[in-house]
Amino acid sequence: MDVALVVLILANALILAATLLYFSRSLLDLLKAKAPSFSFKFRGRYAIALMLAVLTITGVYGVTLFQHTFPATPSGTLPVISSTCTALTLETSGMITGVPESMLFNCGLTTAALTSSSSGLSTPTFTLPTQANSLSLVNHVNNVNICTSGSLLTSGIAHTFTSAESLDYCLTSNSYPNSGIPTFTVTWSQ
Repeated sequence: MDVALVVLILANALILAATLLYFSRSLLDLLKAKAPSFSFKFRGRYAIALMLAVLTITGVYGVTLFQHTFPATPSGTLPVISSTCTALTLETSGMITGVPESMLFNCGLTTAALTSSSSGLSTPTFTLPTQANSLSLVNHVNNVNICTSGSLLTSGIAHTFTSAESLDYCLTSNSYPNSGIPTFTVTWSQ
């Protein structure tokens, strides 16, 4: 609840309590009378009570300056791509030092690294280790290590996906290093 509203409610409660206290003797006398009279006589104390009541009502309504109506929001869209894993699996084995290599990465032999649910653009952000030369997306084929005919990825440049694609990553090195290629990440945004 807004602090100003709480203060206003407490102030109004205090004014109401003070009004009841001020008129408590008159109210008690009225209740004790055998034949209570409900005739209205305008006296100074009634004027004060009327002013306090007006102040209380005005104070409550005076807090609201205006209101905003929010329009309905449009329907959401699904992400263009998704993945079932965060840590990829290297499917290629037997790399030889000093020889060009192409290495396939996915979420497992039967699971693509990423899939597209609709046509659209997504942007990868990554920094390739110096030991690697390129990163591309290739079609996923269950239980097969195919790392050719891919679509080259460039960090910060949107990639176009078509609906229902299953894709793996292909990482290339012109001369595979003796120490291997260090870990790195690819972050996709839409």
